[in-house]
Amino acid sequence: DGQGLMMKVFVLGLLGARIALSSASSRTPQVSSLRITADLSLSVEQEFTDAEEGSVLWDASRLLLAYVAASSDSIVKAKRIIEIGSGTGVVGLALARLGASSVVVTDKASQLQLMRRNVQHNRPLCCNDRCKECSWIGSVDVCSLTWGEAWKQETPELAAPKQFDLIVCCDCVYPTCSPAPLADVLLDLLDINPEASMLLAAEYRPPPAMAAEAGIDHVQTFFTIMRGACEISRVEVPREWQCDEISLWMIRHVDSYNPPTTAAGATARARSRRQARGYAAQ
Repeated sequence: DGQGLMMKVFVLGLLGARIALSSASSRTPQVSSLRITADLSLSVEQEFTDAEEGSVLWDASRLLLAYVAASSDSIVKAKRIIEIGSGTGVVGLALARLGASSVVVTDKASQLQLMRRNVQHNRPLCCNDRCKECSWIGSVDVCSLTWGEAWKQETPELAAPKQFDLIVCCDCVYPTCSPAPLADVLLDLLDINPEASMLLAAEYRPPPAMAAEAGIDHVQTFFTIMRGACEISRVEVPREWQCDEISLWMIRHVDSYNPPTTAAGATARARSRRQARGYAAQ
């Protein structure tokens, strides 16, 4: 059946990724094919380096794509989507190919060239505005977005209210990095897009020994922050796909959007949100 086929595709994809990661030389770009459905595949360029986690398509992203492609309900069709921490940009490209009306893939400036190359790798040779088979590629935009409280000032075009229906985030929570900057962006996006949902894929990695001894677990802290302002539910996936380390989550804001009307109100709102997340007020 369809889910069985997608399970086989998913498992083969994971094996292929692990083989590539173990055999690729440092800083060697590789272009390979990623099968999304039985009749849909994308070209993926990855850069295997020690420093750039975002240059590789990791297992959590593959699980999210397998789930979306196999779902009978319309998770992405005709939706306006923003992806945070896109890395290669391939998840966003796949969502566009699966029927999203528009997709903005975002990451730090150092990732933009790789994302743009993956857009080009998947641009049909006959691409033009009149070709229905090619129109999906024109719905994908590549943008720089730096995580943290200042992102709305630095990227105002992405901070306009009610312009996204779905927020996607794959494998962006790491045990060695503070979750605060990422949480700032995700909570702000849910604030300014109150009808939107968030689909988040995460792989749990245990904290380093010194952090664990100090009782610091950034992954758990991230979910604590998000639960303070959001309704979070784990997405059930077929048993064949289940993995103890990788999970999918659907996240929605529990408060209706009520933007402050003055600068003082905005400052007070930001302060209360930092305190609710367990940050020291600044």
